[in-house]
Amino acid sequence: GHAWGTTRMDIRASVEEVAAFLWDFGSRSNMEISGDLERSLKGEIKDTDKKVVRRRQKLESGDRDRNFLSELTLQKVDKDTIIVLLNPLGLGRSDENSQAKMTVKARGSIAERCSVEARETVGIRLKRLGEGLTKLEYVCECKLGFDISLGAGKAFVEGRLDEMAGVSIYFQR
Repeated sequence: GHAWGTTRMDIRASVEEVAAFLWDFGSRSNMEISGDLERSLKGEIKDTDKKVVRRRQKLESGDRDRNFLSELTLQKVDKDTIIVLLNPLGLGRSDENSQAKMTVKARGSIAERCSVEARETVGIRLKRLGEGLTKLEYVCECKLGFDISLGAGKAFVEGRLDEMAGVSIYFQR
C-alpha cells in the first residue's frame, strides 16, 4: 500500500489566489474536486500558518475507506514562491505499536465497516510566472495500509494528481 506521484502545470491565476484556494481546506469546491467522503478542519495552530485537517477517502478498489490526519502548512519563500505542505500526524515513528495497530485495522480484525488510518505527504510549490499565471508543482507519497494491491495504490495517487487538474479547471471558469 505505498505509492507516489508527481505533476506540474500552469494555472491562470495569481500565486496568492491558488494558495488561498488550497488553504481553504473545507470549501465546497475543494470537497467536490477531491472526491473526499469527509473533509474537516480539526484546528488551527495559533500564530502560525498551520492547520490540522482530517479527510476520509474511498478507494476505487472497494477496500475500506482511508482516514488521513495531517498538518497543513503554508510557507512564503519569497515574493514569487509559496510552498504548501501536508504532513501526516499520528502513527508516528516514535509509537512502536503504531505499525501493529495499522496491521490489525487493515487485516479486518476490527469491524468490517471501519476505516483504516493511512498517511500521505504532499508538497506543492507555487511559483509566479507572470501576471495572473502560476506554475504548480505537486508531489505526493501515500501509505494506504496493508493488503492493498499495487493497482489500487496507483489509482489512489492518480486521483490525487487529478485533483490538481481540477484546481486548474476551477480557475478557468
